[in-house]
Amino acid sequence: MRIYISGAITGTEDFRERFLKAEKELIAVGHDTVNPARLNDIMPKDATHGEYMRMSFELLDICDAIYMLDGWENSKGANQGYGFAKGKGIEEEPLKYVGEEFVKGMYHDLWDSTIKKSDIDRYGWDANPWVWVIDFERCDKPKEE
Repeated sequence: MRIYISGAITGTEDFRERFLKAEKELIAVGHDTVNPARLNDIMPKDATHGEYMRMSFELLDICDAIYMLDGWENSKGANQGYGFAKGKGIEEEPLKYVGEEFVKGMYHDLWDSTIKKSDIDRYGWDANPWVWVIDFERCDKPKEE
């Protein structure tokens, strides 16, 4: 699924980091992303907010879903993007797992991928109370001698 990332950019200093974090998390779970924060690298320095939004709408129009970053409600541009997406029938994609829940969510998806679709209600992560994650530890590949 191609997902457009939307959130506050104007008036914020950490927008690149916030958008990049969401981009990496969406890619990690198999999505293609459109990150409008990258537009700042290619737009003319004197581009207006309206010109930036026209480019954003073109990018949003080629996406299947929109992901709204925290705080988007306080952004004029993100609100315009949300309205555009709703008007076009583009669905809102809640990122199932963010922050501390991200790795747990990856394990959830991995677990469910080992279950036949016909048995997911019976043996899937949500149906099986005996499956849980206690701790994660990164294990590096042993060096060959």
